[in-house]
Amino acid sequence: MPRASIIIVNRNGGTLLRECLESLRAQTFRDFETIVVDNGSDDGSLALVDTAFPGAQTLALGENTGFARGNNEGFKVATGDLIVTLNNDARLAPECLAELAAAADRHPDAGMLAPRTLISTDPTRIDSAGLLIYADGIYRPRGWQEPDGAAFAHEEEAVFPCASAAVYRRAMLDEVGWFDEDYFLYLEDADLGMRGRLAGWGCVYVPRAVAYHLKSSTAGKHSKVKAYHVERNRIFNLVKHAPLPIVVLSPVFTFYRYGLQAFAALTKRGASGGFVRDYSRRELLGILVRAYRDAFRALPAMWRKRRAIYAQRKISRGEIYRLFIRYRLPARDLAFKD
Repeated sequence: MPRASIIIVNRNGGTLLRECLESLRAQTFRDFETIVVDNGSDDGSLALVDTAFPGAQTLALGENTGFARGNNEGFKVATGDLIVTLNNDARLAPECLAELAAAADRHPDAGMLAPRTLISTDPTRIDSAGLLIYADGIYRPRGWQEPDGAAFAHEEEAVFPCASAAVYRRAMLDEVGWFDEDYFLYLEDADLGMRGRLAGWGCVYVPRAVAYHLKSSTAGKHSKVKAYHVERNRIFNLVKHAPLPIVVLSPVFTFYRYGLQAFAALTKRGASGGFVRDYSRRELLGILVRAYRDAFRALPAMWRKRRAIYAQRKISRGEIYRLFIRYRLPARDLAFKD
């Protein structure tokens, strides 16, 4: 069996998927299998894989099942001890898998590994170096848009990785489960990562393992789909993971975030400014209403999941609070970074 299984969920990936697979062909570490899960593409993606990359296994799902279920279908057939999730808009530097496998050997208690992921269109800047936590359930990459440099050069603990390029140890997945398919897409990696942390698994940031990522190329940077799922799924995260005092106080953090985002929209900065440019205020309000409506409808199911997660947790409540404090995401980053 291979040491690693690389799962790529694709929907109309085209040229990006080719570049992703070419980067795997160039890896110095060769003990891996590649699984391409196709979510109903109609752009010839499957034919591209079969013709140009005959060594890759393909799973054709026939419809868009989302990022969460797409990866889960890949998990079902993966045979490696290390499961690598890789976006079709991401690619790996030639030594990336070798560095990640070596880090997994150095840190046997780490259930997750996060590479140093750079922005494809500007590789002098960070795309993600793990994730950060905002107290109302939103997560965002650590270092997003910051210059790559000494601050990101040291191997260290991270809270958990961004699934655009991430490693999950099979033993952790066997214990805590796979991606929650109720999320469909966005923030499902934070849910899986937090479940791993609550179960006592660690995460290591591996700066020598370099990846490149072109963010939101499938759904769109300011898409309605992204806005809806991020706002709905952050409520799922809040209910499933956060200590109850944080859940109770979360509206304060949310209204503070909304205030900053409103100011960013007025000054045409950050993601909020982008949404205002692309959509009317009425459309944005409609997205928010739908997200809250659907999140609250799902609350009983999320609460049952919370009870199951907390029944199996292996870290203390104090350690949970320390995760929220140590890996705190500033609200200004959410508001003013696009």
